[in-house]
Amino acid sequence: MDARALAERLMTYDTSKPDELNAAAAFVKGWLESRDVRVAHRDHHGLPVITAEAGPADGPLVIFHGHLDVVPAHDHQFTPRVEGDRLIGRGAYDMKGALAAMMLATGDAARQDAVRVLFVCVPDEESEDVEDRSTDRIIADGLRGDFAITGEPTDLHIGVQAKGVLAIRCEVGGRAAHGSTPWQGDNAILKAHDAYRRIETLPFARQSSDMFDRPSINLARIEGGDAFNKVPDRCWIDVDIRFLPTQDPGRSSPRSARSPISRSSSASRALPRW
Repeated sequence: MDARALAERLMTYDTSKPDELNAAAAFVKGWLESRDVRVAHRDHHGLPVITAEAGPADGPLVIFHGHLDVVPAHDHQFTPRVEGDRLIGRGAYDMKGALAAMMLATGDAARQDAVRVLFVCVPDEESEDVEDRSTDRIIADGLRGDFAITGEPTDLHIGVQAKGVLAIRCEVGGRAAHGSTPWQGDNAILKAHDAYRRIETLPFARQSSDMFDRPSINLARIEGGDAFNKVPDRCWIDVDIRFLPTQDPGRSSPRSARSPISRSSSASRALPRW
């Protein structure tokens, strides 16, 4: 099986869903076992983590690391298609194409005796829980290697740094009024959007580093209002900030901060409630 065929097979699983994740992990496990690779399975919060070893037991250890999960998509996006020299569909780029390549490389490694290879396939890289992911747990349990490769897309360049993740939820209060007299209320949705614009203007957003032009700030989700004919008095937004390796996510709170409402990938941080 070549890399394209294997990637296409992996892409047919909607691994944004737990049942499909388990089915895809079972396929990965069976595929590797059929090539005489030693495979182990463990659970992390009910999701499958697959590890596989190939090569000699005492050689230098190279770790291949990849994730099986994807972000949600429409049903038709899980039917891969080829246009020219491009494979298109959910997960082709991030990162079932790389996962297929690593599976093939692990199978090849079983036929050599110079290097020990450990393939780690995790189910929760796209999880919204940025503080308790299976990769962190495996490392905390003692995983170490001489060299590691993770298959995240880098346009075929070598990436040696990554941005950090800071997840913020801003809860915004307003004042309710009838929809026919909105000037008598205080629209929480409009205020939430203004809060997002204020985050975009914080000093950290204009900084750069050797490898990144700027941090990224994404308004990922918004929810507010409970009736069509009412000025909304409550709203919340989720903001996904990817900060630079040189930045401290705890140093960018506006002066108006009043209470902690969010967490980051490294520790709980006090950030503003608007």
